[in-house]
Amino acid sequence: VRRPMSCIAMLITALLMVESREMSELGTIPGGVEMVGGNRAYLESGDQYTIGELLSALLIASGNDAAVALAQFHSGSVEAFVADMNKRAVQLGLQNTSYANPTGLDHDRQYSTPRDIALLSTHVLNEPEIARRMGSKWARIYGEQGSEIALNHTHVLLHQRTAVTAGKTGTTLAAGECLVSLVEHWQKSYPVLLRKAGYR
Repeated sequence: VRRPMSCIAMLITALLMVESREMSELGTIPGGVEMVGGNRAYLESGDQYTIGELLSALLIASGNDAAVALAQFHSGSVEAFVADMNKRAVQLGLQNTSYANPTGLDHDRQYSTPRDIALLSTHVLNEPEIARRMGSKWARIYGEQGSEIALNHTHVLLHQRTAVTAGKTGTTLAAGECLVSLVEHWQKSYPVLLRKAGYR
């Protein structure tokens, strides 16, 4: 069923960046990012960060300002980037997915399905630069002008002793609370757990 996806949309934003840019490239934060709605990493217009650090702000802190900055750096404008997002979605076989912005903020043309999100998640987790950040509990990023920003992963289960090893969260009014999680496969523990649960 097609549903709003909130910041899960950032997964394809990240994918487009790692497929086309070096993590060491510098990107300038565009004017107006302070006005971006929703969750922010509190980037400042005119400052410069590496693409890798902006990717951390995107995937760890769910920074909508980082999403807009990356979109403009990649395609020149948010509108052009959205076209690139939808083109890549078709290439990946996401048959019931449509993007309207790089952040995941609610929009009539922004939706996906659990199946498509699972396909996309499987694909992006094969990208080391994305997987590492999706599994990082926290990080610090540094701007070329001396700014320093502390990032904490929005996925609460990563901060607890659970089998979750990576993930992405998102929350908007239309989407509600959205969650992608990668869970460690405790295959060797299954027989013991099943016996304890009363199964043979």
